[in-house]
Amino acid sequence: MELCVLAAVGAVARYSPSTPMALDLWNLHSFSATSTNSSGVYTNSDGAGKPMKTCIKESFLVPVFVAVVAVLVVCRSQAQFTYATNNGTITITGYLDINGVVVIPYTITGPPVTAIGDQAFANSNLTSVTIPNSVTSIGFQAFDSCTALRAITVETNNPAYSSLSGVLFDKAKTALIRYPADNGATSFAIPNRVTSIGLEAFELCISVTNFTIGNSVAIIGRDESAEALKMNFN
Repeated sequence: MELCVLAAVGAVARYSPSTPMALDLWNLHSFSATSTNSSGVYTNSDGAGKPMKTCIKESFLVPVFVAVVAVLVVCRSQAQFTYATNNGTITITGYLDINGVVVIPYTITGPPVTAIGDQAFANSNLTSVTIPNSVTSIGFQAFDSCTALRAITVETNNPAYSSLSGVLFDKAKTALIRYPADNGATSFAIPNRVTSIGLEAFELCISVTNFTIGNSVAIIGRDESAEALKMNFN
């Protein structure tokens, strides 16, 4: 949070003129003023004009407002997580249950986010998560017991993972990793190319009662949840 405050202060400093002369020049360039009248009003070729103080206030506040808002949006995103730095990269280690909707950032304070740690989002109020291209490792039970999770979305160019209809797969879609517990569907047909279903991939999916599994599936991970035993497989 301290870094966010410093960044916001820096944004103000970036757009603040340092001397009266710089202020006048900056204001003139910003509004392309051609002359002033006796009342200190900048006028353009059409005769329209604004008082000098108004021009200065508008030309200063607009870029500062945009810069500060941008800084605060990034900081709010980063404040959702706990994380660790490993060899110049970031691993998400926990989630602070802010609003349920998560977009994992590409970077946090500089280094790239490359991993989601073991149980990072486990037992949270997560409702949806977007995984960026930078994430190439997702730990054990990262989304365990997320009973409100409706969708997992992976950015298209991620080299390790993919998603389809809110379901998490490996890049080639040969391994089904996690089906969101609160997806809402009552049936699900596993894509034909899938050859393995991950450990607890369908944990707590109480709404789904019918699954269609193609002949290509050779490995089904162990799932000890009582809800999984109620499913019918075709």
